[in-house]
Amino acid sequence: MSLLAGARSIPRATTAILVVLLAAYAVEYAASGTANPPPDMLLALGGMSSVAVHDGEYFRLLTASLLHGGLLHLVFNGIALLLGGIITEALVGPAWTAVVYTVSALGGSLLGLELNDASIVSVGASGAIMGLFAASLVLSFLVPKGMDRSSLHLRLGQFLIPTLIPHSDRALAGAMDVGKVDYSAHLGGAAAGLVCGLVLFLVHRAHPREQGFALPRTGAGLAVASLLAFVVATFGVVRSYPALAATANLKADELLVPDDKIPADSRRAEATVLVWGADRLRDPRVRLYRGLKLLDDSPAAAEQELRAGLAEQAILHKFFDRHLEVVLRGALCNALAEQGRHADAEHEAQSICHGEGDGGVPDIIANLGVCAP
Repeated sequence: MSLLAGARSIPRATTAILVVLLAAYAVEYAASGTANPPPDMLLALGGMSSVAVHDGEYFRLLTASLLHGGLLHLVFNGIALLLGGIITEALVGPAWTAVVYTVSALGGSLLGLELNDASIVSVGASGAIMGLFAASLVLSFLVPKGMDRSSLHLRLGQFLIPTLIPHSDRALAGAMDVGKVDYSAHLGGAAAGLVCGLVLFLVHRAHPREQGFALPRTGAGLAVASLLAFVVATFGVVRSYPALAATANLKADELLVPDDKIPADSRRAEATVLVWGADRLRDPRVRLYRGLKLLDDSPAAAEQELRAGLAEQAILHKFFDRHLEVVLRGALCNALAEQGRHADAEHEAQSICHGEGDGGVPDIIANLGVCAP
């Protein structure tokens, strides 16, 4: 019985994975309303982010492998999945194919966690697919020498080598930062796949059979565990989605005052804020200048305005750098100090006391005495 006899049957695990990827893309399209979801929507749907994972959202290590940055990304990965999955299933069967896919997806995400910039939102099944090819490459040496093995090596090499060598091609998006390929996921997935393939190769060599490919029966149990891991990870996405989707759906042209409408001179901007900021009260800059305008005459009213600006955390984080939040909180400390509430001012200042680029105290609170030496 040839080890490749299974290639004539329907690759059940590969087909199931492809169906899941198609379903996930349908969810992406429905949630974003576009064929190319923006990074913040991919983040909401479970995209890989080192910042989010370090905050405890470990489900992203798996769910990122179910998402794609666009239809072209999905099509190319789908074709690669079929090519790699058919070979892997012919060698090890559907249960172990599912296990290799899951381990490789984790391997790709974990290496990306270590190597990628914190700003990157990475998605795609590429790492898991690289793992299938890498495992198949190792396991292909169980095929008797001849045309079958040579053909396998040629097909696997034609796919693996180009995708593991960094180059300038930006068409296939694996990392949704600026459309770059996430080579860390490719390398991590391939490394994990190589390990899986080597383990299965050694198991077969230790317990050979005259016919067929001897594999431990634990494959079925591990395949079920892999499925459950993805199910649990999906529940993590469901739990975090509402808040992140709300941020993803924020639109600058609906919420923010155009930059050219805000006077460049800060004193003039403060004096005329009731005019240029009249219909954009969710813009934290409007709240800042309204608060500054009220600071001398009514510190309590200024406090309300500044707290309203700070409450728009989603807008602050999506559209502005940290400097605006530092200025808002510093102005709030001033308003509290004007009311004689120094303890409250010290409390509010703690997150910004060393918030300047050089680690120094921001000028806006430098003279308040609210930061510990």
